[in-house]
Amino acid sequence: MTPKLDHIGIMVKNLDASLIKYMSYLGLEVKKIEEIEVEGNQDRLAFLPIGETQIELIESSAHKGLAGDFLKAHGEGIHHIAIRVDDLEKTFNELRSQGVEFMWNRVIDRDPHTKIAFFTAKEFNGVYVELVERS
Repeated sequence: MTPKLDHIGIMVKNLDASLIKYMSYLGLEVKKIEEIEVEGNQDRLAFLPIGETQIELIESSAHKGLAGDFLKAHGEGIHHIAIRVDDLEKTFNELRSQGVEFMWNRVIDRDPHTKIAFFTAKEFNGVYVELVERS
């Protein structure tokens, strides 16, 4: 595994209002905005590059699950740290064989170029860590 920081995920209640601050206060530009379904809920994501790393702002309709539970317990703020790996399937299987626990117990194909897997928060002191493979 050759890890590299991919992005930092931040939960926000209002994506549009948050983007204004990140863009005007920090001078960041939006690389892309996308809508995805996670655990049956709609999430809007905005990606703002900083060098080789990105800030991922996440607005979710979820009331429970990965995003919803976090918002209830913590409100807005840093949700996860994403580490890029070369071969996610291999890394995932090696770690699972060692007893490491993941959310959903599988690798997710997020799009044709991106695979993800989330550790349970208990694996890293209450912080969600996501593994990402990009082709």
